[in-house]
Amino acid sequence: MLKVGDTVRIKESIRLVADIYEDDGYIFVGPKSDISEILDTDAVLMTVAGSIGLVNKICKDGQVEVANLDIPIDNWRMDGDPISVDLITVNADQIEKIDSEEVK
Repeated sequence: MLKVGDTVRIKESIRLVADIYEDDGYIFVGPKSDISEILDTDAVLMTVAGSIGLVNKICKDGQVEVANLDIPIDNWRMDGDPISVDLITVNADQIEKIDSEEVK
């Protein structure tokens, strides 16, 4: 059973269509702040299978918000830098709970 704060692994690459933001040199996908600037809209991104993140929220419809993925997205770059994923929503069957001891 998943709960907020659990460590999870993305089982397979996931195609995302997202807006990409920049905030003080940090390029990311996720909730923007008041000072974030949009760099691209509706960009097609692929998460990396095996990425590890934390459960941020469990939705009633079975979807799960996963925060702070550890492997940046590499198929969209700005000045050579991959994108960090701050928060995505996935289906529960796209992730697996892992023991925090596995995270190194």
